[in-house]
Amino acid sequence: MSLEGCPQIKDDKTKMEEQERAEKERVSVESDSTRVEDKINDVVTKVEEVKDSLQSNYGKQEVNSLSLSAKGDTPWDLKADKIDYDDNSKRARASKIVWNLLDKDGNSLLELSGDAAVVNVPTQGIAFEGPVQAKGAHGEEITCQKLVWDSKNRQLHGSNGVRVVREGSIMTGREMIASPDLKRVEVKGDVRVSFTANPLKSE
Repeated sequence: MSLEGCPQIKDDKTKMEEQERAEKERVSVESDSTRVEDKINDVVTKVEEVKDSLQSNYGKQEVNSLSLSAKGDTPWDLKADKIDYDDNSKRARASKIVWNLLDKDGNSLLELSGDAAVVNVPTQGIAFEGPVQAKGAHGEEITCQKLVWDSKNRQLHGSNGVRVVREGSIMTGREMIASPDLKRVEVKGDVRVSFTANPLKSE
């Protein structure tokens, strides 16, 4: 008597084959799940590393060879070799700077160079650390130890010794207030004025 023709044996054989397939699929799924879990763990680890790095450097960002700019009624552009930004105080300290104060059309009203400057990002005001040298659009020259750009009042404030060279005259004093285009310049404190036949030349 052949056992091949027995329905019960065929059913058992089919069940065994199905169980084997199911077992293989389960093993395959578990293997895939393990790989997915490993990948997830790797991602979580990397995220934690980035988080730790951000926390350790929070509040201070250092960027090299960048520029800052301001828009509005009196825009400006600042280029520096290095800029350190403190997020807590909203201040950016720039080293070895060249600053251009611009008119609304983007033309330079004043170009200034100095060792360092601190930018108040919310107000767009700047405090320059001297010695500061600036040149106006019409050849005016300003030298001082400290200079502040008051963006709110649109004024330049010089202090700690100021020297202003304009066409035909040289003014020195302790302090200075000037308009962005240098058409109005007021020097205060021990003011001395000399006139020269060679405009914009040193004494």
